[in-house]
Amino acid sequence: MFLVQPATGQTIATESPNVVVEPVVSQDKYCRESNGDISLRLEFILHFKNTTQNAIVLPLFARLSRYELFSDDAALSQGRKVADVSFRNEDVLDAQKLDQVRPDPKLFRILKAGETGSLYTSVSIVVLPARAAESPLLGRDHYLKLHLNPWPAERSAGKTLAQAWQRYGNLFLTDIPSLPFKFHVHRQPISEACTIRVD
Repeated sequence: MFLVQPATGQTIATESPNVVVEPVVSQDKYCRESNGDISLRLEFILHFKNTTQNAIVLPLFARLSRYELFSDDAALSQGRKVADVSFRNEDVLDAQKLDQVRPDPKLFRILKAGETGSLYTSVSIVVLPARAAESPLLGRDHYLKLHLNPWPAERSAGKTLAQAWQRYGNLFLTDIPSLPFKFHVHRQPISEACTIRVD
């Protein structure tokens, strides 16, 4: 079952003029968490399209940094959020040890103008808190917008590498928002015990 689809009728590209990030869901399910919460767990592929005239250097170790939840089209267009949830991102590598001559192809993807690359990630949204009989999320459509931290590593080292790698492209270091997408939460979700997520 696929509960999620890209938001329609929205003009988003101006928010991230360098890259367009389109999420495509690969799997979704309702999970019964260890604390009793029922959550909607989404696993998806993020398609990054370079909309500039120059190459960009995309880190393949980007992490989800936050998500924003909107109740409907009007709330989305006006920026009125139901929730804004942030995640703590630990450094995933020692950037001081990276090759300063060229980006390591195992860790970075160089996207030329118009090219698209993909990353994989997941998110869980609590739709029914433990011991709660009702939730405003149940039985309704909502919009979700993801934010990616492309550089979960030491920032000053990233700036140094961005300078050293200029001939290969623009190294992304700051938050990248996705296109919003619409999803539906069932009125009576059927949940299952899920394995612990490790992002």
